[in-house]
Amino acid sequence: MNRIRLNALDEYFLRDHLALNITKRCNQKCIFCFEGDRKGWDELSVEKISDFVQEAVKKGIRNLIFMGAEALLRKDIFDIINVVKELGIKRVGAFTNGQILSREGFIEQIANSGLDYLDISFHYADAETFARCTRTPEKLFYNFIKGLERLDEFNKKNNGKIGVITKTLLFSQNQGQLDLILRLISRLFKYSEIICGIKRIQLTEFPPDIYLLDNLKERRKEIKSLHFGDKNIFLPVCLYV
Repeated sequence: MNRIRLNALDEYFLRDHLALNITKRCNQKCIFCFEGDRKGWDELSVEKISDFVQEAVKKGIRNLIFMGAEALLRKDIFDIINVVKELGIKRVGAFTNGQILSREGFIEQIANSGLDYLDISFHYADAETFARCTRTPEKLFYNFIKGLERLDEFNKKNNGKIGVITKTLLFSQNQGQLDLILRLISRLFKYSEIICGIKRIQLTEFPPDIYLLDNLKERRKEIKSLHFGDKNIFLPVCLYV
C-alpha cells in the first residue's frame, strides 16, 4: 500500500506549474461552479496548446495540470497529453469530477498517454446530496464511485502509477459530512498515492448565492473533531480553511 508515499505528488505542491484551461464542457452542473455560461467559447486547438506549453517550458515550467470545466471530456485528450510530454513537461495532471473514469479502458488510456496524476473533486458522501448539488441523477454518484474503484484497482496492478489528489470544497450543502467524506475516500483508495485537499468556499473566489456559505464556527468544530489517527481515516490532508 502506498498510502502516504508522496514522492509522486510533491512537485504539485512544491514547484511552479502551468494550469491550462482546455475546455468549458462539463457533464455536471454544480451549484457553486464559477465557469458560468459555457456557450460561445472555442476550445484551444492542439497546436495552440503546444504553443503555450513550449513557451512555458522555455521559462522552466515542467509541471502542468489541465483544467476545465471537465478537461477529460476532450476527445483528443490522449493526443494532448502525449504532445506536452514530448515538449518536455515532466509531470502532467488533470482536474476531473471523476465521471469519465468508469468508462471501460479510459484509465489505461490516459496512463499510457503519460498522465501522472488526477485532481478529483470529492465534495459529497451520499447520492442525495450529490444529485442536489450537481443537478444530475443520483445514479451518477454511483458511477463516480465506480470510476474511483477502477482507478484504485488500476493502481493496485500498476504500483500506484496514477497519483491521486482529492479536493473537497466545504460549503453549506455538505456541512457535517466531512468525516464521512474522508472515510469514504480512505475506503476507496487503498493502493493509490493520495493527498486530500480541503478548502472552504469563499465569496472572494466564487460568485455563489449566499445560502452556499457554511457556518464557519461549526465548520471549525467539525474539522477539529476529526481523528486522523483513526484507522479508517489514514490520509495526508492539506487544509486551506
